[in-house]
Amino acid sequence: DAAEKGAAAAVKSASAAETNARAIRESLRLEQRAWVGVTDVLAARIENERATFTVRIANSGRTPAFDVRTAWTSNVGIASLPINPTIDPALLATSPTVVIAPNSASVIKVSTTRRFTKDQLAAIKRGDDSVYIYGRVEYEDAFGRDHFTQFCYVMEPDLNAAKSGPECEGYNQAN
Repeated sequence: DAAEKGAAAAVKSASAAETNARAIRESLRLEQRAWVGVTDVLAARIENERATFTVRIANSGRTPAFDVRTAWTSNVGIASLPINPTIDPALLATSPTVVIAPNSASVIKVSTTRRFTKDQLAAIKRGDDSVYIYGRVEYEDAFGRDHFTQFCYVMEPDLNAAKSGPECEGYNQAN
């Protein structure tokens, strides 16, 4: 009877130790993994009525981000961002891949696919219309797990910088 109680206690203790070990491993993985996100969306250059933005993505984690793929798009309008803007999966699948080292960044040039009319550009500069830039970054951490970051930014009317404000709520996500 005492031997059975001792054996049951040992099994319970071993199970608790295994649970604690798993929690510690997961905590260490989260502490060490890559964390990739957008840090800046800067100046739009307008040429032939198309805008090109400079987007900086950075890894603030402690290990490299592997197989980093990006896809971006933009929208112009007086209304808010589309409720569920979508990024074409084919854009991610065909995106060139990079590795981003810990505490490093990668700069990407993003161009609009449609042309702005002179009236649209004037409305944007007056603040009557807005330019929304949104996208998705996918990558693999050093532990072989896949992650994503979705983002949305709204260009300032002078098109020199962007912000991620309440207009983008619900779209900015990461795992």
